[in-house]
Amino acid sequence: MKYTRSGANPLISIEEAKSKVTNLAIQLYKDGKVGLSKAAEIAGLSIAKFEDQLIKEGIGVTLYTKDDLPLFKSEIENIKEIAKKSKKP
Repeated sequence: MKYTRSGANPLISIEEAKSKVTNLAIQLYKDGKVGLSKAAEIAGLSIAKFEDQLIKEGIGVTLYTKDDLPLFKSEIENIKEIAKKSKKP
């Protein structure tokens, strides 16, 4: 085992490394830089397990990104049009 001049072991355990990668994936997800599936992939977890980790951290799970917003706006407009047409006698 190698040690630095300060006497500290520069190597980290596999668990510590996994935790750091998971924390990075969570931060990227929270910052909106990656979506749920990409963050799970970065963390090396299934989407369900990554969602569980987010919930444990008190972070809300969003299945959609801001790139989906135009599609949702379009769908909302379509629904409004259908509702208007169904109200006409």
